[in-house]
Amino acid sequence: MDAQESGRRKNGRGNRAATTHKLLEAAATEFVQRGFDSARVADIARNAGVTAGSIYARWSTKTEMMVAALDHIFEQILPEPRIKDFGLYDLPFPEIVLLGAVGLLEPDSQREILTQVFGSARNNPDVHARLGKHLNDSIDQISVLVDRSKDEGRTDQELSTDAIALLIQAIEIGVHMMISGGLDEARVPSPSDWEALMSRFIDSTAPPSAD
Repeated sequence: MDAQESGRRKNGRGNRAATTHKLLEAAATEFVQRGFDSARVADIARNAGVTAGSIYARWSTKTEMMVAALDHIFEQILPEPRIKDFGLYDLPFPEIVLLGAVGLLEPDSQREILTQVFGSARNNPDVHARLGKHLNDSIDQISVLVDRSKDEGRTDQELSTDAIALLIQAIEIGVHMMISGGLDEARVPSPSDWEALMSRFIDSTAPPSAD
């Protein structure tokens, strides 16, 4: 094989991967805007700049494509990659939690897909299964950070890792769902008030001081 042929094949693989990425991004956007049932294959193809045939060459049904889109977006909103993307992974766990909590009051387009997913999961077993996997993966990644914090002596060993991880996950999802669901702006605490409350929560998980 000469260099020119090899380049064509590499470019072909690269072009296919780039098209797949555009399709997954377009499908995720369609999911957020319309929900699973109302998402249209033709619109996804058009927004990605390809034909519907490009979709069916990769996924045999709309459900398969939408599940792949969910996996694509879920990979981006898992705790570990998001924390690493912001350069926070090596910080002490209490600092990670506090910074993440303050950020919950800001709009987040990536988390917005959760609003649609929770609604669609009630009636679609495929979406329900992917949501369940995402929630379990998120808890697992938070639990790793909690256990690391316990080993470092920053978090009380007597507290349940599962309980801490669940509470953090519930706060993250709950705050986003309430704000995106239309909570009156007057009901949203100021960043300083929210930070003060979350600081109290974080302090409560520290090991008890020796007398």
